Amino acid sequence: MKTTIFKSYYFVLVFLLTTSFSYSQVFDFYGNYVIQPEEDYFPGKIVLKSNDTLKGSISLNYMTKDDFVALFDDGIKEIKIPNEDIMKVVLEDKNKSITEFESIDNSKLLYRILYLGKAKIYDSSSKPQNGSLVSGVFIVENNKAHDLFDFWSSGPKQDLISYINKRDKMNFKKKDFKNVDEIFAYIDK
Repeated sequence: MKTTIFKSYYFVLVFLLTTSFSYSQVFDFYGNYVIQPEEDYFPGKIVLKSNDTLKGSISLNYMTKDDFVALFDDGIKEIKIPNEDIMKVVLEDKNKSITEFESIDNSKLLYRILYLGKAKIYDSSSKPQNGSLVSGVFIVENNKAHDLFDFWSSGPKQDLISYINKRDKMNFKKKDFKNVDEIFAYIDK
């Protein structure tokens, strides 16, 4: 019996060690994050805090040794622009849909804007998602940012509903809303 327990424990330990290495980030000799070939660039524009606008191919939220940057390629050369210098990024997907990104509370990351009204709703996606929510949803209400991520929830839609339930002392379920636009409208009322 003891042998079986030891073998199971050993298997789990080996599994955890190998998975942690497969998800680690890779840095070059100078401390820059090495871009993996599957990373996507999208046509768009970067509006800098200086009000200058750059148009070209853009990829967001890359970690360097000290900061997060956007990769910008105008067809002539590729440059890294620190996220702290960026006011807004507008990306266009293959269907010509526009997606905007900006910083929340001077965060070093840029977040995808999902909804703008009385409340501003964001998620942690670094690229257009064709209307899909990505885990890591944030709401800015009354100039205060709320991170809605809950490890134990069933996803970002449930995180939004849990926020409503806590804020308004309600008991909504996912089935009470046909789509996320109804959730956004409820949050904003």
